[in-house]
Amino acid sequence: MKKKLFHDLRRMVIGIIILMILCSTVIVTIFNIGTNKREIETMYNQMVEKYEVSKENYKSKIDLFREDYLNRCFALSYFLSSKNSLIDNSELNELRRLMEVSSINLIDFDNKVVQSTDESLKNIDFDDVAEYDDFVSFLADDEVESYYSYVKRPFHNLEDEASYFAVKIESNIYHAILLEVNYNVFGDIVRENSLATLVKQTVKVSGNEYFLMDVTTKEIVGISKESENMIGDLVNNADLFIKLSNKNSMRFINIDGKFYFSSSYIIEGQVLGILISTSKTINDIILSIILIAISLSIVSIVSLIYTNSFLKHEVFNDFMKIENSVSELLSGKLNVKFYDFKYEEFKKISEALKLLQKSYLEKNSRITRLTQAISKNIAAFEVIYGIDVFLSNNMQALLHLTDKEWYDIYHDIDKFKNFILYLKSLEDENKIINYNGLYLEIDVVEQENSFNGIIKNRTDEILNKLELEQKIIHFKSESETDPLTNLLNRKGFTAIVSDLIKTNQRGILFEFDLDHFKRVNDSEGHLVGDKVLQIFSNVLKKVFVNKSTIARIGGDEFLIFIDVYFDKSLIEQKMKLFYETLHCDLKYYIERYEVSSSVGIAYFSDEVNSYHMLYKACDAALYNAKEFGRNNYSVYKLIKNKNKTQSK
Repeated sequence: MKKKLFHDLRRMVIGIIILMILCSTVIVTIFNIGTNKREIETMYNQMVEKYEVSKENYKSKIDLFREDYLNRCFALSYFLSSKNSLIDNSELNELRRLMEVSSINLIDFDNKVVQSTDESLKNIDFDDVAEYDDFVSFLADDEVESYYSYVKRPFHNLEDEASYFAVKIESNIYHAILLEVNYNVFGDIVRENSLATLVKQTVKVSGNEYFLMDVTTKEIVGISKESENMIGDLVNNADLFIKLSNKNSMRFINIDGKFYFSSSYIIEGQVLGILISTSKTINDIILSIILIAISLSIVSIVSLIYTNSFLKHEVFNDFMKIENSVSELLSGKLNVKFYDFKYEEFKKISEALKLLQKSYLEKNSRITRLTQAISKNIAAFEVIYGIDVFLSNNMQALLHLTDKEWYDIYHDIDKFKNFILYLKSLEDENKIINYNGLYLEIDVVEQENSFNGIIKNRTDEILNKLELEQKIIHFKSESETDPLTNLLNRKGFTAIVSDLIKTNQRGILFEFDLDHFKRVNDSEGHLVGDKVLQIFSNVLKKVFVNKSTIARIGGDEFLIFIDVYFDKSLIEQKMKLFYETLHCDLKYYIERYEVSSSVGIAYFSDEVNSYHMLYKACDAALYNAKEFGRNNYSVYKLIKNKNKTQSK
């Protein structure tokens, strides 16, 4: 056994050496390639940052360029607007020279060039040329801005490039001025801030180089300083452009017998190429691999010799002691004695075994206590990883699990743990879990090597509590509702409206009183009177729908609170609809007993800013409506801090 162990150990060490050398080779290679990739990305990001700054500079200069020439247009416009006759050609040419522009063109109201310092532009009719439609639209539209700028589009010769600026002028002779600026003025700004210029200004550092190719022409348009000797090799490499078109991927490229790490990026129709020399990288990889191989070989050989000697004289005896102790523990002898070993590593094994022994003893005591506490509404579980599992027998029935569901979690500890943690995730703020029609409470203790807890079924307790709460709510609802009309009574209405006013600080209160209602009761009895009150309550429900709180507060008195602002016209519409509906639904009683309704109305305001004050104001308005002959409404108004009402 010992000889076989030593033989296997030697083979294992040799295999580890070879594997580590191979892994080191791969790691060093990947590390160096990764370093080069990060370096390329850094170079690219630096160039992009420079280019973004350059583009901002370009935009600023172009804005200044346009502003400068538009100002010249406006200056000339101001000069010409004071003219009542055609300007002399010599004077126009002198203005062109002073303004440093290629040409000045004056356009009449027929969109023709009537005067120009450029003979080729004279008598051009912009209406006749389709390319000038947008310029003609500018001239024709009086609502557009008074200036127009066009860069890099000629109006007469498609071979030349120019920038144009135009303004409309207030003149009886001319409609607009068109200045032509030589495109080289604009082109210098473009070239100065181009990506090609940035690449040319970048100095080659440690073999790292930039070059820029045009996607359309496939020509080199820029290369970093001190790399100009590569231009011929780059141009003569027929496959280079095809390789570079595969953007954003690092590759090897052979240029004149030299290998480079290369990566390319497409930026606004140009290929930005970045090159890093591979010669230094390869030398670093080879040297690193050699040093790693030598070091690993020496360490492994020394370790193998020492391990052989150590195993022979020290380890096997301790292994045998450990094996015997573990066998006794697993056989059920919980009081087995573990030896104290010479080496710290084996002492740790001994300590671990003693902890295992202790956990067995604690588990035995804990399970005994848990089992004694279990009832039909309490289930317990305990898992000691890798050793034992305890689930109380009533757990399946308590959780209402099917045989299949129980089998799945009972035979898979991970599934059981995940199931318990899932239930825990369903806890509400009171730590109650609503699951499968049950109300559960779960206490879990999770330690490094164990997972245990208790599940309590509190369904009966919580259902009884919910039933009691519903009874209380029902009782409260009945105490705040008028039984005849099913509207709120005074108590309920006062509570709700007081809260609305306090919260929203707005609203309007209506108080309704049935005029001559006593005649109905006296003539036809209280049952008919109750019917009239029910019909009247339905009238209020039909007319007042949205944002309305309606109540019967006693006898024939009704209140409505609306949690919005009503202006005068809307009140008139509502009251008109109310009286129309009332006359329709209570027609018989109106004709026989002259039943009608008087209404008092009051707004929430800075002075009337509580429910009590609002009700008092509404009552005053109702009294005023009755004073004016009943069957109408009155809106409460506050004048000079005295309560006065105004009738409809």
